[in-house]
Amino acid sequence: MCFVVSLRCFSFHSGLVYVVFWVVVLFCVEFCEQGVLIVLFSFSIYRFYLFVILSLILTRLRKTMKRLQKSLAITATSTIALAAALTPTAHALNPDTLSGVQFEPQTQCKDIHIISVAGTGETNSNDDPNFVYGLRIGENYTANLALQHPETVSAWQLPYSGSVGAVGTLGKSRAEAPLPYGLSRQNGVTTGIQHIQDIKNACPNTKFIISGFSQGAHIAGDIVAALNTGKIKGASGDDLLSAYLISDPARSQVTNTTLTTATGQTGLLSQNGETFIPLDQGTPLGNEGVTGPRQVDGQHNVAFAGMEDKVMSFCHPNDMACSSVPKSLMQGIAQSFNENTNPNHNYYQMGKTGLQDVNVPLVMGVRLLPIAKAVVQGDPDKVTRLVNEVANHRLNSMAFQQREAMRALGQELTAIATQIRNYDGRVLPYAGSNLEPKSRVFTFMLGSLNPKDPQQKQNLVPYLMKFFPHHLSYFTQNDIAQTEFGPWTVKDDSGDSMTVDQWIEKDINARVDAYLENGSSQETRDQ
Repeated sequence: MCFVVSLRCFSFHSGLVYVVFWVVVLFCVEFCEQGVLIVLFSFSIYRFYLFVILSLILTRLRKTMKRLQKSLAITATSTIALAAALTPTAHALNPDTLSGVQFEPQTQCKDIHIISVAGTGETNSNDDPNFVYGLRIGENYTANLALQHPETVSAWQLPYSGSVGAVGTLGKSRAEAPLPYGLSRQNGVTTGIQHIQDIKNACPNTKFIISGFSQGAHIAGDIVAALNTGKIKGASGDDLLSAYLISDPARSQVTNTTLTTATGQTGLLSQNGETFIPLDQGTPLGNEGVTGPRQVDGQHNVAFAGMEDKVMSFCHPNDMACSSVPKSLMQGIAQSFNENTNPNHNYYQMGKTGLQDVNVPLVMGVRLLPIAKAVVQGDPDKVTRLVNEVANHRLNSMAFQQREAMRALGQELTAIATQIRNYDGRVLPYAGSNLEPKSRVFTFMLGSLNPKDPQQKQNLVPYLMKFFPHHLSYFTQNDIAQTEFGPWTVKDDSGDSMTVDQWIEKDINARVDAYLENGSSQETRDQ
């Protein structure tokens, strides 16, 4: 049973009492299975009751802090990951059990070179690129193809920071540095382009297959676009055998134009030239990636022009990373994070663990809810001031790196508040079909933080809470895919349904077999 609280206070909006009230509400609504919270107000002996309430909270806090930390990490990361198109698969998986195939460094030219780009939290720039684990979950078709064709196919894992900024350090991650999303993506693209140039210099006739998931799909798509538009020295779009973009944050809108791929799959042409492969669970018509459609030199509709049969995209309608309403608030926030490629010193000083070792609710204390309110109401100046007050406070126990992490988090929250302010009060759109929110806490809190229009923000809550399962259900080997959320499937040309990663592996095999049968393999090896 939840406890009954009689809160006698001189002013409901007085700092500490206000926060205590919300903490009690949050605990009771979220963690109590039965019972009702009753709150009474009067104007005397508030100090005694406040002492009792604090004692009860602190006692319960010791028992539930681990659960609260996990919940907070998932919630905070969901919010900014959606905004930043991120893909924090590390929060649903154990990054310490990474498995893959170790290949020897390539010493001879191969006909086909397959590149895998994993998502946020699943990689870092210090990884051995010859240790190929694919997209971390699902079928490791990159390694499988290289093992099946050792003389003609090579595999490579693109190493990059795989981060989304300070908030990404709230959960487990393989990222070695908490760089902002935009800089992480940019570094990945630069690494991939340099690798293709190196391969082409040594092996001019080698063809490429590139696949990526989430932030990895963003990077893979940017590399393919650079290849197609002549921005990779010594290479062109003719050097691409195929590309597969799963939950691409830079996906363009789907058109009604149908086409059939070389392997017999019917798809829909997207505005940028990628072929959208419809899922059995629906097609996100009218929506696009959360960072907006990919541009080349400021132009749309050119990234994959002429490569319609080679570049394939996959997206569930309720996966906000790849299916967001154009010009929506979520897209504006994501674009601001995607454009953040020049971080200040805070990101470099905060260290790998960032906020992981900081008890965020306790450190923020009385400023936690005012910060949340300032973000939701679009007051970036107030967000900056309150977060800096926390980071600079002489009484908290944070180390230097932790204070820098708090300041970096403040910058990210300020960016969100700025976008909310600039959105000018327009209706907050959301993607997908209606979903019933399971969390009573966040609908209650969001409505209270902005009483002017609480329903619009509540509409977003189900998508924030269910982002991870929708985002991770493209793969066979995935616990989330065995729930109500998946797995997402594709009906192939024979009418059989299979998971997205299974379909990709089948399509790659067909394209590789067709290419190797034309007699080019000997030409490549003789170079």
